[in-house]
Amino acid sequence: MRNRVKKAVLMILTLLLLLVPVTVYADTACIVTGTKNYLALRTEPRTSERNEIGKLYNGETFYVTSSGTNGFAYGYNTKGQYGYVNAKYLTPVNTQQGQSSAYQPTQAYQPTQSYQPQQGYPPSTQGYPPAQNYQQGPGYQQGPGYPSQSYQPTQAYQPTQSYQPQQQTGTAKTVTGTKNYLALRSSPVRSDSNEIGRLHNGEIFYVLDWQNNGFAYGYTAAGKYGYVVSAYLK
Repeated sequence: MRNRVKKAVLMILTLLLLLVPVTVYADTACIVTGTKNYLALRTEPRTSERNEIGKLYNGETFYVTSSGTNGFAYGYNTKGQYGYVNAKYLTPVNTQQGQSSAYQPTQAYQPTQSYQPQQGYPPSTQGYPPAQNYQQGPGYQQGPGYPSQSYQPTQAYQPTQSYQPQQQTGTAKTVTGTKNYLALRSSPVRSDSNEIGRLHNGEIFYVLDWQNNGFAYGYTAAGKYGYVVSAYLK
């Protein structure tokens, strides 16, 4: 009898979950930010020690597939683990890095309306004869009297080519073989004082330069630059 009641309750809960509308994010890449220790990955959208199945740290990437309930978001981490996380600690990648678009020049300079010369100078009795060897210029309007040469406006201002920022290139490498984490450092030396970030197995690091002392220089998926031990990059 008790088993039947449990099955009935589970069926009712399943139907209620199916009726709850969800917002689809189409795998939105987000960066974990603002956590003191770590962001827990859970089997359900509520806080409990029993439903914790993974940990995410500041700077790691989490891919949101849909919204959950109670302020949680559903998705997966770089290791392919699916679950719920507290959405207030997620920042979309495009707002975190801010992708710089090409410089857009202002509109081309539009010259003012071309100057229209006034009508020829009216003679008092007879037409005023032009000076000897006078050469008619372009836009000369024939009429009584001696007209001044029509004003020719300069060419419209042509803006220079739009500024194209240089794209940052790097070789994508995956962090592997670390026991706890791979330290991101401000200098290519192992020291507690120069640690500025952490990467975990499965995360991507973009290498810009391989150092001779076993370090590699580059940046994380969150756009943070520094040095890491190259032996943990594959």
